[in-house]
Amino acid sequence: MRPPRLLRRFFGAADNGTGRELVTVEAASPENPSTPLSNPAGWLIEWLGGGPSDAGISITKTSSLQATTVWRCVNLIASTIAAMPFRVMREIPRGEEVARGHYLAPILDAEPNEFMSSFIWRESLLGNLLLSGNAYSIIEWTGAGRVGSLVPVLPEPVTVERVGGRLQYRIRLLDGTEEIVDQADMLHIPGFGFDGLKGLSVISSVLRNPAGLALSLDKTIGRTSLNNLRPSAIITAPKLQPDTVARLKATIKAQNAGAEQAGEPLFLDGGIEIKPWQINPADAQLLEQRKYQVTDIARIFGVPAHMVGDVEKHSSFGTGMEQQTIAFVQFGLRAWTDRIEQEINRKLFSGTPFFCKFQIDTLMRGDSATRTEFYSKMIQNGVMTPNEARALEGLPPMPDGDVLFIASNLTPLSRALTAPPTPTPAPAAPAPAKKAPAEPAPTEGD
Repeated sequence: MRPPRLLRRFFGAADNGTGRELVTVEAASPENPSTPLSNPAGWLIEWLGGGPSDAGISITKTSSLQATTVWRCVNLIASTIAAMPFRVMREIPRGEEVARGHYLAPILDAEPNEFMSSFIWRESLLGNLLLSGNAYSIIEWTGAGRVGSLVPVLPEPVTVERVGGRLQYRIRLLDGTEEIVDQADMLHIPGFGFDGLKGLSVISSVLRNPAGLALSLDKTIGRTSLNNLRPSAIITAPKLQPDTVARLKATIKAQNAGAEQAGEPLFLDGGIEIKPWQINPADAQLLEQRKYQVTDIARIFGVPAHMVGDVEKHSSFGTGMEQQTIAFVQFGLRAWTDRIEQEINRKLFSGTPFFCKFQIDTLMRGDSATRTEFYSKMIQNGVMTPNEARALEGLPPMPDGDVLFIASNLTPLSRALTAPPTPTPAPAAPAPAKKAPAEPAPTEGD
């Protein structure tokens, strides 16, 4: 099931005499007879340059990152998920536990292949998924039928076909040939789409025009900034010769250039007049349009405005931002982690009690005061042991910390409803009667 020829040809791998393959870059001619540049196929347009936006700027996966908001959104989502602990878990009768000894644990969480770490592997998957709508990794099997490595593949030269009830992945290699990979040998994580086979390209579907407009505004502002966004004044004079104009410019700069001469009066003769330029940056509204593009692009990726640096109308501190961050994790990041988990689980763990899982809950723990209150209630009510709380904080376990505790004054409701009635206390015994005082004895003489 391992496709070594595909890996060698796709990555240009070569043996360096030590038994290990090295990655090299292969050169290829841009002119492929099957897709001539005079009438290129759609995949070649996306590969080489993409289509133009309405602003006239060609937007591809790479050029879109020149828009700073696109870069921030993609980098934020990809790096955040790549930094999460990625564990192999085992189902147990009453929950789940970390399967530290599983052979796939170091592949998924440390080194999926000999070329990169797990962080880089996951970050590249997310980068392709967020912009191209699909992420691929070839499953390289060992002779024993185990997963040996997971090698990412760029999505642009990959097409998906359903053949004989199975999916096949046709990959265009650098030398112009094609290789076919069976569905059992490919991890395919599609984004949003309609046919369930392949996700829609985010660039082509929704990002091309917003990113193109953002880059167009940046270029406009950059070009006009060469002259401080506008000329400072208009000089009118009778018809002058070029050498006279040059001397006039030199005179004006000599009399007013530099901080020491700022504000000094300017003396000119020969009917020369200077009028200030009336149009200012606010009239062009370039900056306002640029601010809107930040919000528009952040909305596409589902990233809160304060996370892309837009804090003009949003504070970056306080409980409101904390709730927005938690909402971003719940409604933004979790959708991407679920896609990755489900594809890996069905391809690598199907039919076993094992599964992979991102430790995403660590991002929703709140501040220290909130966590302390949460742990206290969970421990006092017998839901969590002290060591379980310590593990969530990255602290080592303590002796006797695996015991569940419960407050002694708490009674189960069922026991309270079935408890026998409290017996009525017996009446108190009557107090003994008091004796009458004895009469005094008679004395002599009575």
